[in-house]
Amino acid sequence: MIEKWHVSMSDDFLRSNPCITAYKSLSLNLRQELADATVPQLGAEAARETIKDWGRKASDVTHLVFFTTVSRCIPGADSEVVKLLGLPLSTKRFMLYQAGCHGGGIALRLAKDLAENNDGARVLVDIIPGTEDAVVSKLYEHGIMYTLHRDVAPHISSNIERLVKAALEQAGVVAEMRQRSADQGLRTTGQRLEWGLLFGFGPGLTVETIVLRALPCQALPNV
Repeated sequence: MIEKWHVSMSDDFLRSNPCITAYKSLSLNLRQELADATVPQLGAEAARETIKDWGRKASDVTHLVFFTTVSRCIPGADSEVVKLLGLPLSTKRFMLYQAGCHGGGIALRLAKDLAENNDGARVLVDIIPGTEDAVVSKLYEHGIMYTLHRDVAPHISSNIERLVKAALEQAGVVAEMRQRSADQGLRTTGQRLEWGLLFGFGPGLTVETIVLRALPCQALPNV
């Protein structure tokens, strides 16, 4: 159960804008101005680190996938990131709004599909039936209101095993990781192995399931 959400704010900002901390206060304009100004900066900072690890120039980027749950301006943060990074104006952009907590998984799935042209993609999107009211987000004059049902955790725990099996069976690595780790006496079931799983949970109740594979640096695709 989620007991507390955390957010990073300066004392000066909070003291100057007390409506930010007042429940259901009419602070949407202020919140949006803050998000619209800072979300592109955060995205650009993360992208710079990624491009640095990639080892190539930013101008070699052909596609940009950007996801956010807080900013809704058009042109969006994707357009701002193109300018902040100095990407070619011909960069093909995909802007994802309001997907919820599984948006990161959606962005990775879309990036993989773009890179591989859907050839042999190992990706699943599963919606758990009967969970439409588990995670709900609605926009009101006072801002975005989230509603989390108390049964979110039981819904996930009762379905996660079959999702893991389905994802690994599709990738052809059902019990291989666990058995290999046991045979080698490793501390964890995935230590030093190339396969992994990513799960993201969001409104729906949607479970974004992605099989991950670690590749040698020299074999990394041009994503």
